[in-house]
Amino acid sequence: MNNQEAMRMILAGINQNEYERQLERCVALGCEEAFLRENGFDETQLAEIRKGLEEGIDIKRYANPEYPWFLMETIREGLLLHVPTDEYIKIYDWQQLQEIIEGCRDGLEVSVYLNPELDASSMKEIRLSLAEGLPIEPYAKPVFDYMQLHQIRRGLQDNLPVEIFAQPELDCVIMREIRKGLEFQVDVLWLAKMGYSGEIMREYRRGKQIGVDLTKYIAEGYDAQQLAVIKDALVNKVKIEPYLSLRLFGTQIEQIVIGLKKRIPVESYAKVEFNWRQMQEIRYGLEQGFDTSLYTDPLFSAEQMKEIRLGLEQGIDVTVYANYRFTAERMHAIRTGSGTETSEHWMERYLTEEERNNFEEDQTEQIILGLGAGLDVNLYADSRFSAKQMEQIRLALEEHIDAAPLAMHCLRPREMKEIREYLKKRKMCDI
Repeated sequence: MNNQEAMRMILAGINQNEYERQLERCVALGCEEAFLRENGFDETQLAEIRKGLEEGIDIKRYANPEYPWFLMETIREGLLLHVPTDEYIKIYDWQQLQEIIEGCRDGLEVSVYLNPELDASSMKEIRLSLAEGLPIEPYAKPVFDYMQLHQIRRGLQDNLPVEIFAQPELDCVIMREIRKGLEFQVDVLWLAKMGYSGEIMREYRRGKQIGVDLTKYIAEGYDAQQLAVIKDALVNKVKIEPYLSLRLFGTQIEQIVIGLKKRIPVESYAKVEFNWRQMQEIRYGLEQGFDTSLYTDPLFSAEQMKEIRLGLEQGIDVTVYANYRFTAERMHAIRTGSGTETSEHWMERYLTEEERNNFEEDQTEQIILGLGAGLDVNLYADSRFSAKQMEQIRLALEEHIDAAPLAMHCLRPREMKEIREYLKKRKMCDI
């Protein structure tokens, strides 16, 4: 018997003891034992029946074996407050019942939200409004979802004219921005009427609050993310205009703005051909005064650019690996493993020309990666292993796992991975 089975047996014993204890207490309070056993109530349901018997409630109104204990509890608590929750359960779900009970407990006029078409979250917003004495009644309708009702409640709290934005066709984000506009005395209603999104309204409002007018850029078609960066540039007196383009994402514009703030020549990377991560790598190089022309090419990925930039930081000759055909991983292995030596020199040192010719490029890469990591690659430097098989053996060596069980040509890469993960898990358990 394993530990899990033993634990299950212990828990079953505990549950059985609790069942008998609750059953005994229910019978002692006058409930028929046959009724309880025949309906198959568990110990948690019996606990709710026992509480009802102690409170003098007619337990037949909720003692249904199909009801989980928490639903029984909700019905029981409602009955204590003279709420016919045993009848309500036919039209309301458990969470709706809880909101009705909470309202009754607080002495609120719950009839305002006694509508099965209102979900529990909407009921909660109405209940909280009633508890604060807010005039929510005109808006307590299923046409508003709970997020819209939340905005209406916030507007009522601030004594705002909520009828301006309490329109079912407006989503909650637009409602929020009209509300915030009313709060800060910024007219955003015209944007809503023109069909702009709540996100664009937000950037316009925030700009107006700090003295920046984004109307021109909104009219030109910039999205909310772009507007947020343009707003930052205008606030900081950054001359972003010459570099703006609708084809640039907000994250790309952000990299240009950062460069302009640092007074570096952004022209080399302020182009739509570069994604924001490529722009960032070029910017890092420019900030350090490097000759970034060695990697200012959109054909290099951001990861490849990073490896070239880090090589420049180390002061090594990056031309030996600044080549599109080298993956970022391979660049890393060359950069960290030998400094100025190329991978070809490593292979020359390690294998004969005849042996080197037996490897495909992806197999060679796995050997290079292993050498770069300081591994003894003898275990997998065999052309009979595919590149994916080599990778699994290399990863095992990097994880300081006994890789010998993986080094069999008949194993598929997936099987090797399963063995590696098992050995890794076992090693962790031993630790």
